This record gives sequence, C-alpha cells and structure tokens, in this order.
Amino acid sequence: MAKKGFSANSWLGKLNKETALEEALCTSVTNSYTLERADQSHLPPLPMESSAFRPDRYFIPGWSGGSLFSKSALSIKKLQEKLWEDAKQCFKAHENFPRSLSLAIHNEFVSYLRSLKVKDELDELKKGDVFWRELKNPHSLFVKELDTFCDLYSFRVATNFLLRLKFLITYSHAIQFEYNENHLINPTSFTHQLFRKGSQSEISCEAFKINQYTWYRPTHNLISSIEKSIPYFKDLSIAQIMKINSFRSAERDPSLLSFEDKDYSHALSHRSFGRLINELLIFFPQWKEYENFSYPRKNYILKPEVLSTLFTGDNVESLSQSHWLAQESNLNQAWSEVLCPEFTSNDQAAECFVRLAQELQFLTFLVNFAHDKNLNVKELLSRITKEKYRKQKDQGAGQFNLFNSRELAYDRIVLNIGKLPKKNPHHFLINKINSQKEKLLDNGHLIVLTNQKLFVPSQSKKVATLLRDFKVECLFNFEKLKGKGEVANYLYILKKRTASTLNLLNLTPNSQDNILQEPCLTFRTSGTLSQFSHFESLVTGLYDFFKTKSSFSTSMYHKILEHKLTLEFHQDAIVEGKLLSSLTGEKDQVTHPRFFKNLTVNCVPFETYFHIDDLDAPNRLDLKRRLLGSADQSPRNGSHQILIVDHRENLYPQVEICPSSAYSAKRQEYGEAYFSYYAITQKISNFNHNLLRAFFDCPLGQQIVQICLRGGPSKLKGRLRSLLVPRFFGEGINIEQSQFKESKLLSITAHSFLESDPSAINNLVKEELKELSLLKSQSVWAYLSLLVHVDMGLKRFKETNSETEIKGVDFQNPLILKSLGELETTCIYPNEEIYTELLIESKEDLDKPFSEARFSQDKENCLDIYAQSSLLIQFYGEKELLKFIEFILSQAKGQSLLSLLQNLYIPKASDLKALFSQLENSRSHMDEIEGLIQNLIKEEFTKQLTQV
Repeated sequence: MAKKGFSANSWLGKLNKETALEEALCTSVTNSYTLERADQSHLPPLPMESSAFRPDRYFIPGWSGGSLFSKSALSIKKLQEKLWEDAKQCFKAHENFPRSLSLAIHNEFVSYLRSLKVKDELDELKKGDVFWRELKNPHSLFVKELDTFCDLYSFRVATNFLLRLKFLITYSHAIQFEYNENHLINPTSFTHQLFRKGSQSEISCEAFKINQYTWYRPTHNLISSIEKSIPYFKDLSIAQIMKINSFRSAERDPSLLSFEDKDYSHALSHRSFGRLINELLIFFPQWKEYENFSYPRKNYILKPEVLSTLFTGDNVESLSQSHWLAQESNLNQAWSEVLCPEFTSNDQAAECFVRLAQELQFLTFLVNFAHDKNLNVKELLSRITKEKYRKQKDQGAGQFNLFNSRELAYDRIVLNIGKLPKKNPHHFLINKINSQKEKLLDNGHLIVLTNQKLFVPSQSKKVATLLRDFKVECLFNFEKLKGKGEVANYLYILKKRTASTLNLLNLTPNSQDNILQEPCLTFRTSGTLSQFSHFESLVTGLYDFFKTKSSFSTSMYHKILEHKLTLEFHQDAIVEGKLLSSLTGEKDQVTHPRFFKNLTVNCVPFETYFHIDDLDAPNRLDLKRRLLGSADQSPRNGSHQILIVDHRENLYPQVEICPSSAYSAKRQEYGEAYFSYYAITQKISNFNHNLLRAFFDCPLGQQIVQICLRGGPSKLKGRLRSLLVPRFFGEGINIEQSQFKESKLLSITAHSFLESDPSAINNLVKEELKELSLLKSQSVWAYLSLLVHVDMGLKRFKETNSETEIKGVDFQNPLILKSLGELETTCIYPNEEIYTELLIESKEDLDKPFSEARFSQDKENCLDIYAQSSLLIQFYGEKELLKFIEFILSQAKGQSLLSLLQNLYIPKASDLKALFSQLENSRSHMDEIEGLIQNLIKEEFTKQLTQV
C-alpha cells in the first residue's frame, strides 16, 4: 500500500464475479449508486467535490475506515513483530531471573494452564523448579505447551514494551524533551528519573514498577527500527492500538485479521456506547444531586476531580475500547472530572497483562489531556495516580494495617453481565451485584448491564435484602430498542449506602421499620437502529435532557429524537423490593409506553397555569398570615386558591384545592405533620378550578399525581411545578357568549330532582347530554366545565344530606321540610296510628320537662320518652312515624310532657312512606345521573390526554 496507490477498482474487483456488488457492499443512503457486477472495468465516477477514496460512501454510513490498519499502524505492527521475536529469544536465552521475577513469570504460567483446563499430567509444571528445568530442556515431554506459553508470554512482553515506549514518546513530545538511545531501550528507567520515588512528582502506578514484563531490553540491532517507527506513534488510533495489542498466534499468517473472538462485541466497543457509559458515570450523579446541572464545574477545571472506575464482568475488552474512543472524542471539551479506569478480565491468565496495558494507555491519555488543556503534565500525572491509590477499601474505617497493602476501592464500577445461567439467573444477578459491594466506596455508583430483570415480583424479598446495601437510583430500559446488538436490555444505576445511612434507616434483616418507599428514575428508549451509529442520537438526547430538565422537578418527559428514536422518562417508586411500574402493564396505565407518549404530548407542567407559593417557606410568612386572616388577594393581584398535598400514604399522595377563605379551617383540621400547603395563583383568565379538581379526582389524574408527587414532602415544590395537567385547561372561554349558554344543564339543580318527576328529569338530563356532546368539538373545556358543574351540584346536595337509619333521609334538609309542611297532620294523642302508653304514677309527672327520646332495645317499633332520666311515656307505631317523632322531639327539650302530648301533630304513616319513597326514588335517579356524568368526565379526560 505504501509503494502503490490504492485503487478502489482493484480492491472491489477481487469479489466473486457471481456476486452482485449491491449484495457485497452496503452503500450510504445519501450517497448511493447503481452498481453493476464486479466484472465491469469501471465503477461509476466519484463525486467531484471529493476526489479521495472514502469508504463511508460505499460501506456503512458514518464509518471512516478508522479501524483499518493505516500506514502508521502497519509500521508499528511490524516493529511489534520484531520485538516479539526478539523477546522470545531473550526469554529462552536468559540464564537467571531474580527470585521475585522468576516467581511472577511462573505464576503467569500457572494461570495460563488453568485457563486451558489441562489434564493432570501437566500438574508437575505447576512446581517452579520443574517449570524452569523443562523450559530449558529442548527434549521435554511438555515442549508443545511450553512453546505455546513462550509465544504468548513473549508477545505480552513485547507489547508492554511498546506501550511504555509510546508513553515515553508522547510525554517527551508534550514537554519538548529530547530523548536518547538509552531512553528508547529502557523507557522504565527513564520514567523513574522523571518521577523520582519520594519526590513531589512521584507517580503511583504498577506499570512502571518491576514486574514480569519490564525485564526486557531490545537488542541493539533493533534500535534503528525503533527510531524509524517513532513518528508513527502519534498517528495511532485507539482501534488500531487495540488490534495491535490482541494476541495473534505465530502459526497464523500475521497479515490476516481474525474475527473468531466470540466474546468481542462490536456494539459495546462502539464510541457512542462508550459516551453513554461515561455520561452516566460523570453527569448522572451530579444531575441527580444538584437542582441545576451545569458542566463543567468551574472550581475543578484547573484541578479535575479523580473518579476511580472499575470495568468488570463480560466483554471487558469491548468496554475498554468504547471507553477510550469516547474519551478521545471528548478531548476538545472542558473537563472537571477525570475517569481513572481499571479493567479486569474474566481470563485470569490475561488479567495482569490487561491491567498493566490499560494503565499505560491511561497514562498516555493523561499526557495528551494535560497537553491539550494547557495543564502541568508532570503535576497532573503525579496527582491523579496518587489519588487513585489513596482510595482503598477500609477508607473511613478509622484503622489501617501497617504491614499489608490495602486493596483499592472505586468511586464507580461498571459491571457487564452478558452471560446468564439458564437456572436461577436472578440469583446469579444478585450475587454478582453483591460481589462488588466491598470494592465500592460509600456513596459510590454501580452501573449494572444485564438482560435479567432485577425487579421480579416473585423475587421481591431478595431484592429488598439487596436494597439494604444499595439504593437503585435509576433504570434504563432498552427492551424496545431494536438493532442494539449486545447492549443489554436493562441498565441499573445503584448507589452504595453509607454506614451512617444504614444506622439512620435501621435497615436490619429483621427490622420492622424497613423503608416503605424509595424513588427510582426510569428511562425508556424505543425505535430501530438501522445503523448502530444512530445510537449517538440517544446519547445526545440524554445529555440535552440533563442540561434542560431537573431531577428535582421533572416528573415525565417524552421526546422523539433523530432517526425516529424515542427517549422517555418518568419517576417511579420501589416498595418492599418491587418496582411499581413493573407490576402494571395495562394500556390504561400511565407507564404503558403508548399511553405515556400521548400523555406527555397533551399535558403541560402545572407552573404553566399557576404561580406557586409555599406557605411554609420563611419568605411566605406575611402571605400565610394574610390567608389565616381570610385575606383573598395575592401579591400578583389575583385571587388565591389553596392547594393541599396529603402525604399520609407515601405511595398514594392526594391533592385537594380549596378557596383561600377555607385555609385557616383546613389547616386546623388537617394539621401540618402530613400535609403541605401552597397558595396557587392562576396566570390566565377564565380558568375553571372546578375542572382542575375534577381532574385530580379522576383515576387518570390520581395516577399522574402519584407518579409526580411521590417521595414525601422534601423538594415537593419542584415536583409540583412539573405536575402534568391537561393542555386544554388553558382554552377557557366565556360560556355566556358561546353556544353553550343555551344548555339546560346550567339550570338543572338538585331541587329539580325533588320537585319534578324523577324519571322525567332523568330523561331530560340524558337528552341534554346527547345535545351537549354535539357541541364538544367547539370547546372541550366548555363541555367538561358543564359536566363538572352538574357533578359538583349533585355532590353538594348529597353532602348536605347526612344519612339516617331510614333510607338516608335528613329531616332537617329544607327540601324535606318543605314537603313535610304540605302533608295533612293530626294530634299525636289520641291518634289511631300511634298507640301511647303512659307510665306515670301521678299527674305531676306530666309537668316534668322532656329530656330524651330513644328507641327501645326490648320492644320493636317502640320510642321511649324520658323526663329527668325517668321513662314516663312509650309510643308504638310504624318506624317512619316514630323516626319523625324522634326528630321533632329533638328540638323540644325542656318542654313539659303534657305540652308535647297536646301540641305535637304528626302526618299519616302512608303519606310519610310515600314521601320517603319519592325521596329515595329521586336519590336513585340522582345517583344514576351522577354516575353517568362521572363516567363521561373520566372518558373525556382519558380521550383528550391519550389521543395524538
């Protein structure tokens, strides 16, 4: 390629002549051409504006060919192969390694044997003296296994040297330092001179300490090859470095690329996925903690905070590549945090090599980062590496070990669980999460990628046990995202609880005071990734969400991104190990995807229509006093309404709206322990507060209130501002100047049901509702306002009728008294329908004052009359008559019994029963109409909020 110009025709001409180019090549949608078969002599002409060959015009859109070996990469690859062969010869020719180094090399061999799962006859090689003896023996019975190990080990030695050399060259270029031949042969010694041990500039890292790879020094005949390759180091991309670092068997043609690594994931290694993980590691904790998210944090730009991060689990190699691609692409932005990554491989034989190689890559990256940001390179390297190793497991425990080194702990851990067992996958997931607990610092965040649901109702007890140590901060659901490759269906962000938090919450295994509810943020993505590069639009959409929406006040969010991808967000709750939204998937639930999308389109935040004043805030003391004094004007010259949030049940908060004149009474009735009070002032005219009350009372409104206001009284005002209410509430009109003014519903009251024939008024209301539905298209606001008007009238009538034992009749109701006044009456004594039994002993007893009337417990249909605690009279008769007598006598306490017998007049029992029957018939018709209207209100709210 270096000697001969590249020709697309010559490349594409190698395809089978029987294969159509359209099938062999995936062309761009925007730059597609109609291609003939490969035996044609010429391809269609390239566009005039780009004379250079661009693979992205003929292959996958967005691909620039960066993963292919460039001229620079091929030069480094050739140098690596020379170093590889040289290292193998040096290793076999080396006479005596120091004891510690000899032991380290032998341990690597033992790990290699374990990864091969070899037979018992090779167990002898696990002894150090046998291993070194057989390694020098050309006629050993284990020569094949030992040669394979030498090949692999020599490759790692050469690659480690190459990475140290790359760091040396990058650092020297950044600080304009001239290196010599000795520096190139021994970059580790050069590093020790720059960062002297015990000095302020000392760096803490394992890669430059004595280990099983640092003994190698290239022979002098390779110096010229190394010097010629130096200019090519700066042009190496991350993808090329990863390919060069991947072991290739010496028996295979080194010019061939191998794609046999089944554990490698092209999706997890993509730059866009790496950006997603990095954003969650850095931005999410800040967005969750602070009400106003802004990045970078100004106080940390010159001295970035170190976030020690561990990547572990499956596909770590893929995760490492996506991480470095993302980091490299973000170098042009300002940073206030630096992720200090460490990668652990499931392959124990390669774990040490991978860790040291990634550490060298990180140090090289830090040099580039400091150079681009005009920071002191030496000071940054020293500070960041020291802070990384300063974070250890027993940090904050109050004691430390003077003799043994402590294990590192991390601010962030990324756990990818790509492989699940067929049996007990949930148990496997729980154990994997718990295994990371000791490695995570208090308040550290753990990102878990898995295809297994964590919140399974049948496993709620196990999840509740897990939640004693972790708090689930967030859930990402990728189930509906097609074409995502190896990206897991679920991404969970967990936060490790601190010891003080555990003590405060009293979260012990047998505690009866476990947390009943905790909030959980839920993101959902859906759509089809025709190309995985479109995943970038989700990452960009998520970052825009962090910048524009607050975790304190955003309850729901829905946005359609580029390439028809969708990002949704809502606040959920975890109760006793169960996620509420996972328990219900019906289409009439807010959390159903289609329902959710339509709901967010047709609603607006509560603050769109109202100013909100917290009456318990210190700066609202004057307003609170005015309202307690029945003041009815706000500082904004608008009438107040009082919004009351009921927290007595954390899972099911309730909202009540009342006039400001009722504030004092409501506060005295409800108290302050479980209720929060807010003064709301409308921003628009013709706002119907009764319509808002009806919305909060309907099932859909209650669902929205529960989702938006869960979490208790803390930070409630922010959530209240984002509480979703129907968009059409702002369409208020003057009904008196519209066609709705002719509606008979405006004149129908509760009196109409008592004064008219119940069936007739029932039919009238139903006919009027049909007529009204025809006008609904002109104004849904007016239609619902009339329905709510009638519903509120019926509710007020029912509230004034306290139920009694006789079919719920209240004799004190003005309507009942009016009907009673029209009945014919006769004196109670003597009376054919009432038998009166006098229990007096002398005439003077009749002069005693009446004190009480109550039904007899011993005799049926008997009313006992008491005077001064003495039973003197008993009335026998129909129960309706006796109840009427009881009601009348309740107003005559203190009157003499003789006066009552002479002046009390009662209606006939038949007339009273007929009245009761009419009242009950009217009540049933009122209940029927009320149920009909409430169903219409519910249906209309659901229709308006869920239609697109």
